[in-house]
Amino acid sequence: MADSRMVKEGKQVQGIYERIRYIINTSEWSTSTPTSATLRLIDMDDLSDVTATKSTGSCSISTTYITTPLIHSLVAGHNYRAYVLFVVDTNTLETFIWIEGE
Repeated sequence: MADSRMVKEGKQVQGIYERIRYIINTSEWSTSTPTSATLRLIDMDDLSDVTATKSTGSCSISTTYITTPLIHSLVAGHNYRAYVLFVVDTNTLETFIWIEGE
């Protein structure tokens, strides 16, 4: 089922040895620069928060782009949601990236 908060690029596939920083363009919400971006990575197979063990660093912001921390060490066959919470124009918004470990 589609979720209106999922990034428009849809499901991403990431290999178990890959280490990727994802980039989110927030201009669909506002042309203002977002602030206070944070990542929460959830393993949807058991609903556990794996942010501390499967991501390194913190979100960075440049104009309307948020770059996630490095996401790594995913388990093949598991599905993850990388939730990114941010503030823009005094609104607190959340989007997510659906990542399948392969």
